[in-house]
Amino acid sequence: MNWKRVLIATVVGYIVFELMSFLIHGVLLMEAYAALPGLWRPEMQSYMPFMYIGDLIFNLFFVIFFAKGYEGKGLMEGVRFGLYVSALTTIPGMLAQFAVYPVTTLLTSMWIVTGVIQMVILGVVVSLIYKPEQA
Repeated sequence: MNWKRVLIATVVGYIVFELMSFLIHGVLLMEAYAALPGLWRPEMQSYMPFMYIGDLIFNLFFVIFFAKGYEGKGLMEGVRFGLYVSALTTIPGMLAQFAVYPVTTLLTSMWIVTGVIQMVILGVVVSLIYKPEQA
């Protein structure tokens, strides 16, 4: 495994992931979130470092798992990996959120769609950066 590329892909992937998260949750879904004011912590901003740490850990292992299964098939390998991760994390996770929190099916659907897109884009980014060590 090329640890230098793992680190670079993790950092770049993390930046891209956070930018997409801001666009999704801070712009696209902001109106839907505003319609559910009692659902969110009033002091949520003070807890954001925990989210950022969790996102960094997620990105590190996303890249490590990609590297472990690396087949050298280019962009489509990244798309496929993003879809696999979505099937493992995003889709079941958002369905569980729907079961636990009083959110609409529309918001849940938006979480799933945007989450799948986010994972696919992350997979593409990682596939463009990660290359194994040369023999």
